[in-house]
Amino acid sequence: AAFAAAVEPLPDGRRNVLIELYHDDNNDRTQRADAVLSKLVSARGGIVVVRRNVREGKNKTRHAAIVKHYRLPASELPLVYGCDNVVPLQDTTKAFQAECEKLLQMTVYIRRGCKRCDRAKGFLNTFGKRYPAIRVVYRDLVSDRGAVTEVNRLVVKHRKRAVSVPAFYVCNQLLVGFDRAETTGRRLDDLLSRWT
Repeated sequence: AAFAAAVEPLPDGRRNVLIELYHDDNNDRTQRADAVLSKLVSARGGIVVVRRNVREGKNKTRHAAIVKHYRLPASELPLVYGCDNVVPLQDTTKAFQAECEKLLQMTVYIRRGCKRCDRAKGFLNTFGKRYPAIRVVYRDLVSDRGAVTEVNRLVVKHRKRAVSVPAFYVCNQLLVGFDRAETTGRRLDDLLSRWT
């Protein structure tokens, strides 16, 4: 999280997700990216979009560090950055919107009948009120074979020895297990607070 940037929480305790849009001019591509982000802000709320022109010194340096870290071409513009993810402009608006929505998603891998999973769900009901931009998606490892493949790929990517349920994937991080709000909940809150 070397590039994390936070914004101040709102008076009621809700947190806005910070999304940065890197661009070099106000061309059609930048306007397309801007329109998708504006639509997300209107639909979800809880998002602050900061436009960063890479022709300006600090923005140019930050963009260069981000593209180097994520191994992208230096010319990759416009580029959306937030929640420890980058989203280059896609060929279609629909594909770009889908990638931006995934950036604002927490995937929770669960198993039906799991008491820890039920506790995590209860916690996430209140957690979602604090982070209105983050959408929680539950994937059941028993009934959803694609979820098993997906979580196994994440285990390898994040060098975890094994995975139990629930497992949380958010901000490019995989957190495994749930104890209670004061422990695991705090870890999730700490992770998201870097990006909000």
